[in-house]
Amino acid sequence: MNSIKGLLIKDLLQLKSYKKNFILSTLIYLVLIILESKNSNIGNTGPIMIMFLFSIYAMATFNYDEKSKSDRYILTLPLTRREIILSKYVFCISSVLIGAFFGTIIGILIPYLINNIKPNFDSISSTLLGGMVALSFIQSIQIPYIYKYGAEKGRLQIYLVMMVIVIALTLIYMLVPEIDLSFLDIYSHLIPIIGIILILLNYFVSFKISCKIYNKKEV
Repeated sequence: MNSIKGLLIKDLLQLKSYKKNFILSTLIYLVLIILESKNSNIGNTGPIMIMFLFSIYAMATFNYDEKSKSDRYILTLPLTRREIILSKYVFCISSVLIGAFFGTIIGILIPYLINNIKPNFDSISSTLLGGMVALSFIQSIQIPYIYKYGAEKGRLQIYLVMMVIVIALTLIYMLVPEIDLSFLDIYSHLIPIIGIILILLNYFVSFKISCKIYNKKEV
């Protein structure tokens, strides 16, 4: 556990080099949220925006590792490759959870302070869960791709995969209104459980794939 803790601290220290960009990005997101605060849905979209922001910067640690070739040094330490990969997943998952926490606070406070809009916690929680499922799916694809092709080489493939996913989701969104899904209402209480299962399954499968790729990779 101490070894994983050390790797997490390493990633946090790496992010110091992105401090100015992170602060600037956060301010831009806050301005966008404030400008859209008249929209009652901003309490939902705000947390999603912040979660994605935190996730982006967490994934940036892969770029830093590749440029500095830190894996060559890390592998000389008494660490297994499984522990190295696990630390990355813990870091990326933590970024989503921390982003969800701060995003929720921002999504609640800004509409209330500016327009006295009281938060709809049911709506916010369902939106957060949906955002977490989406991010877990994205990260579960990104991380194995990076281990396979590298942070730089894998970037194009990742974008292509994400583009296909976005197109597929858009088509589904367009088709869903034409489908009668009212029968699913009786299962609405299962949605949080299904969402959590999907998140855990995404990361578990992705972790196994990453381990398989990284164990065969020459660093």
